[in-house]
This record gives sequence, structure tokens and C-alpha cells, in this order.
Amino acid sequence: MKKASGLVVTSCFLLSLVALFPPEARAIPAFARKYQTSCSTCHVAYPVLNAFGKAYKNRGYRMPGGEDKFIKERPVSLGAPAWKQVYPESLWPSDIPGATVASFWLSSQFKVNPSAAITNEFDGLNELYVLGAGTLGESLSFFAELEVIDGGTVPTGFGAALPRAFFQYNHSSNKINVTAGLFEPRAVLTPTRLRMMRVSDFLSNRYGMPPTGNSFSLSPNQRGLEVWGSAEGPGNKGGVEWFAGVVNGRDAGTPSGAAAYGVAAFNSRFQSALTAAGRTNTENNSDKDFYGGLNYKIGGMGVLGGGAAEELKQADNFVDNSATLGAFYYRGIAPTLVTRDGREALQRDGNTFHRAGAKLDAYVGRGNILAGIQLNRDKIQNVSRNFDELITLVEARYVAVPWLIPAIRFENLNPNFGKAFYRVTTHGSIMIRANVRLSIEGVVSANKTGDPLRDYRRYDSGNDSRMQFRLDFAY
Repeated sequence: MKKASGLVVTSCFLLSLVALFPPEARAIPAFARKYQTSCSTCHVAYPVLNAFGKAYKNRGYRMPGGEDKFIKERPVSLGAPAWKQVYPESLWPSDIPGATVASFWLSSQFKVNPSAAITNEFDGLNELYVLGAGTLGESLSFFAELEVIDGGTVPTGFGAALPRAFFQYNHSSNKINVTAGLFEPRAVLTPTRLRMMRVSDFLSNRYGMPPTGNSFSLSPNQRGLEVWGSAEGPGNKGGVEWFAGVVNGRDAGTPSGAAAYGVAAFNSRFQSALTAAGRTNTENNSDKDFYGGLNYKIGGMGVLGGGAAEELKQADNFVDNSATLGAFYYRGIAPTLVTRDGREALQRDGNTFHRAGAKLDAYVGRGNILAGIQLNRDKIQNVSRNFDELITLVEARYVAVPWLIPAIRFENLNPNFGKAFYRVTTHGSIMIRANVRLSIEGVVSANKTGDPLRDYRRYDSGNDSRMQFRLDFAY
């Protein structure tokens, strides 16, 4: 422990020295190359989006204020504009990106975990993602992510190696759009893919329901169809965003916490029964899940980039004085083991589950605070009680200077079938360059190993106190 502590102190000192040298902004990912602009145009600290970046995403990866005047790498035309005049007697004209659409995201980590068998280690190359995205004409766009290395290992299986791949149609008004393929639904308090803290995911997005064997989680991806849209508010400020979708649902095996809540044997029997009855890597029953939600933004930049031309001139484009109120509802069907006449049997539609959440996302000056609450409820056939989890989330960050961003997150999971636990995550980002990020992250949990009832690490194997130093590089 003394050696680990000494290394932590030394690393913090070196990071402090790095912080003395302000970064230059050099844009090299695919969209930055297309417009020859800095990554900070759309990001506070990648992958976290600022207001302009959110508007760019809402417009189907197109610039607010007019796409043509910002493009520096011209697309390849697939037909003359005059073809529109004789459609449907000709093909509708389109275009494809004129340069590479590929970007790369690499990360490396040094991890310190005092409670683990190996208390500290370098993981070398922790992540290597290949990201591809672009527009196809005036209304179509695409996005794909290939995970070459994830968590220090090579992912296996199609769903693991290709976690996102989707097409989008954006109406010219942006009020009605369609996403189809493999994507992260908007029915979350905050997206997993756009989180700043990488040491842990959000409990609201990933935690299952151990007593029912339901491993469903809202993130990171689903296969299906989503319809969504945006409309700006009065004076091109704020506005409304809506969404609705139909998806397969997710089957991730045994949920975290099965052993801690005394249902490990049940989960083992359930997984064996499900495997024997047949499942695929994408679906475990014939039912489909559906969801919907609404976000309303008050003040700040319009949700479609109102006032964007002026915002692009500002150095502090992370400032967006506004408040967004949001809510969502998700309903799904999952299999479980149901007891009838004293016999336990697999019921593919035996669990009707619900996920509902509400949030406040506020920006004041250089600060941002996200507060949310989510109810997870499973209802099992022939069981009179509900299995509930109430999850609360509060996350705050502050842009001290554009290249130094501290943040903190508090989460609490309170089930009606066992003990609650909480988790605190701290974070500091140093933007060495616009596309190079050095971060220090730590997780502090309510761990009391001397009291088995309060050894909350049992509820989630990754919920013990730990910290990591991480270097991310995107190009």
C-alpha cells in the first residue's frame, strides 16, 4: 500500500505539472476534418457534448445555420441537383463523404484497487475503437462503432465487437426523424456513450433486477427503430425534444448482485432453463419493448442550434445558461421462472417490467448539474408483490479553465428486497490537447468488510473503492 500511495502522489504531481501548459486546439476526428474546426466546437471534453454539439447531433450530424458554408471537405456528388425536378422519372440526387469517415479512439490506464488481489497495474491499451460517421445527401446519415479492443481484451461476438451501427433519416424540419439499426435509446437519464467518467457506468443505465433474474439494462445499445424530433422555443432559445421507440430488449445473462441478495441458485436455474429452451445473442422471447419520452429546454441555445453563428465566435462555448426538464418511460417483457402448483417452469413472458425516470439538467455559467431519479419495477406472474429499485443520481462538473474540468457523481440504489448502497465517483480531466485527455478518477463506496450486511461490494463486483489514471487520444 505504501508503494501504491507513493505512486499516486507522484502521479498527481506530474499531472499538476502538465496542467501548467495550456493546450492547443487541433481538430482531427472525422467531423472536425470535414469542417476543419476544433473538437471543442462540439465537445466540452470528448465525448461530452456542449450545446452546439447536441444541436449538431439533433440535425443528423449537420451544422446549424447552413451546412454548405461550413464544409471544407466537399462531398462526392451522386447526381445533379436538377434531377429533383424530374423525380420520380430519375433517381433523387445524393452524395457521399469526399474523404475518410473513420476516426479512432484509444485509451490506456493505470489502475489502483487496494481491495483487489493485485492492487495496482498498467493495462497498456485498454480501448481501441474505430468510429465511422457521415451524411448521405441532405436527409440521410449513418454512424458505426467497431470495438477492436475493449477493457484490454478483444470482444467476441457480433454484438460485442459492433456495439453501434445505425442509419438516420432527418426531415428538413427536424421535427420527425427516424433511427434504425443498433443504437443507444434516448430513454435514459443520461447516455452511457457520452459520459465523462469512464471508471464506472451509471447505475441507472446498467443495474439489473437480481431477484427476478432480469439482466435488462437501459444501456448501452438496442436493436430496433426509434422515431424522434426537435423544435426550438421562442426566440430560437431552448425548445422541446421527443422520442419513441420499439426495440428487441436486452439479454445480458445473470444480473449483478445475484449472490449478494441470496438468489444465486435461482439465477443459475433460470439461465440453465433459458439456454435449454433456446435463445439468440439478440433476443430471448418474441415480444418487443417500447418506450417514449420528452425533454423541454428553457433558455440557452436552441435545441437545433438557434443563434449558432454567434455561438461559434465565442471562446466559452461550454457556457449555456439553461435548464432542461426530461422524463421517459420504458416497458418490456422478459422471461423468468414461474412457480405453478409447486413446480418451477420457464415462462418467456413471465416478467413485465417498467423503467421510468425524470431529470433536471441545468447549466449556470461554467457549471453543470444533472439530477435524476429512476424507478425500476418488475412484475412477475402469480407473484402478488412488485420488485422495485429506486435509483437517484446527482452529477456536477465545473470548467475551471477550458482544459481543466473537475467533476463528481453521487448515486444511490435503494431496493425493496434488500439493503441499499451508494457510490461516489470523483473525476478530473486535463485536456492536453483538444483531442488528448488525461484524467484521474476514483470510486468511493460504502464498504464495511467487517459487517457482511454492509459489505456493499457484494452487490456489484465493480463497486469497491478504487482509482485510475487514464489517457484518451482521438484522431
